[in-house]
Amino acid sequence: MAQAAFKNDALTLALTEQDNEQIETNLRQRYEGQLTRLEQTESEDVLAY
Repeated sequence: MAQAAFKNDALTLALTEQDNEQIETNLRQRYEGQLTRLEQTESEDVLAY
């Protein structure tokens, strides 16, 4: 499922006429940001919602 989401994100950016380098940079920033937020999450945070 993650691969399908990644492909969808890459194709969506390709439709905006970005070149491959821009797509890679954009996706790298997006997923590194998600990883950073995930690493900052504590188990107690899950129970707060």
